[in-house]
Amino acid sequence: MHEGVFVRSGSAVLTDLGVPVKFREKFTGTDVSGLRAVAMKKHIGLLSELSRPFTLIFPFTASFAGVVLAAGRLDLKSAVLGAGAGGIFIISHSAANIFNQYYDRDIDAVNKPGRPIPRGDVPPAAALAVSLAAYAAGLGLSLLVNIRFFAFVSAYSALTIVYSAPPRLKRFPWLSNITIAAARGVLILVAGYAAVAPPGAEIWTIAGVLGIYLVGAASTKDFAEVEGDGRHGIRTLPVIYGAERTVKIIWPFFIFPFLLIPVGRHFSLVPAGMVPLAAFALPGAVTVYSMLRNPSGKAFTENSLCWGLMYLTLILYPITAMILELL
Repeated sequence: MHEGVFVRSGSAVLTDLGVPVKFREKFTGTDVSGLRAVAMKKHIGLLSELSRPFTLIFPFTASFAGVVLAAGRLDLKSAVLGAGAGGIFIISHSAANIFNQYYDRDIDAVNKPGRPIPRGDVPPAAALAVSLAAYAAGLGLSLLVNIRFFAFVSAYSALTIVYSAPPRLKRFPWLSNITIAAARGVLILVAGYAAVAPPGAEIWTIAGVLGIYLVGAASTKDFAEVEGDGRHGIRTLPVIYGAERTVKIIWPFFIFPFLLIPVGRHFSLVPAGMVPLAAFALPGAVTVYSMLRNPSGKAFTENSLCWGLMYLTLILYPITAMILELL
């Protein structure tokens, strides 16, 4: 903001910033420092809102857990590296979230008009610039870890870009789900592992189970977005088949992938200590029950209840794997 702006009345400038009337009386005349503080607070709030904080928990826990699984212990060194890897994926995932909102702004105007871009608080060009800067920051920081980690962050970034931007893979049924499953279900956990050691069959199997789960579970975000998606040519499963039939199609993905864990153990693809991960079939069944009752039902998150339960599974699965490794 240019200095010349502050020659206007404090009330007028605060009006431009969108500050509620009850706070404007605190700043009068040319109270530059006060105005800047309010502006900074507003911008930080908008950035946080664009980043969608609830969705950032999983990339942190998954990459952190990957580091611990590779190290085989949780000491100061692995904790610092895990936190660093997690922080990098928070940046990269924030970039993906903001990038997606830029390309989905017309859809969000229908499905989620309260988001910053459709409600007019953030210009689309500014959101795009922030997302690209965050992508670049994530890639640059990943180079400080090692080349393997950089390769996985690069692959993750590429998949999230083509998901939202042309060729816009989210337009295609199943292909959109597979893209999400590969980027979020598989690559983040394996990337954390790669920050310590070359990934082997065991970590690929553990992450692969989560990826298969997401091939179906990714559709939980679509139940509440049928109107806008359908209007703008996004052919999700609920748009094509309707909610009831979609549930009948995807429900096995919530249960059976986790039952592959004991099978993996039989073929020496999963350590014996990881067999309890099969218990995640139970919360999967709870999510299926939630979908059968009301797939679009709102919950404690920005989306449907079944979407919230899916994200909790994503968060807890790598944490549980990490705990099992440490036992």
